[in-house]
Amino acid sequence: MFRVGEAGKLKGPGFLAFTKGMPVMLLQNTRTSSGLVNEATWIELDDLYVLCTSPLLCLLVRPTHEHNLSFSNLPETLVPILPIEMTGEISEMSNLPFRRHQVPVTLGFAMTDYKCQGSTFANLIVDLKFPTQRGLSEHKKWTSINVQLGRLRSLSGVWLREPITLADVQASPHKDLQIEILRLENIERDTIRSWTV
Repeated sequence: MFRVGEAGKLKGPGFLAFTKGMPVMLLQNTRTSSGLVNEATWIELDDLYVLCTSPLLCLLVRPTHEHNLSFSNLPETLVPILPIEMTGEISEMSNLPFRRHQVPVTLGFAMTDYKCQGSTFANLIVDLKFPTQRGLSEHKKWTSINVQLGRLRSLSGVWLREPITLADVQASPHKDLQIEILRLENIERDTIRSWTV
């Protein structure tokens, strides 16, 4: 089996072994009106999940959020995720073209700060310990900290993956962003003052 990255139209790993009760995350919008959307939905494979025949017809999941979907002959809590067809090329084999037929899901045990944007959590284990690496600017570190902590309803839901020091969470946004934040804060103050009786 060839490993193909996320480049192009491909979503998810070429092979993913499923287990009952395992959390998975959608990699593409499937039913936006029902909240089954890319990167923001955590779902669990149902105890009665079915990888309906070969080729795969659907994957039955139990969303962890409220939804308004119902399907005949399925319990109310179950939702089928239908497979999609993707195409790509294997660069190691002279750009050999291929087609992949799969359900657009990936493991949902953990997610990056980038993928968690738009989600809200009651509890979250965060990784605020940044290893020394090239390309990690103070701005990127500041952004990551703010995205991770900004996903929580309350800071009482924060759990640290490992102990941190004050130096681990000291970071500043880019100078241009600091100027823009100050500009917006001034507009906010002016607006409040002009509308205060």
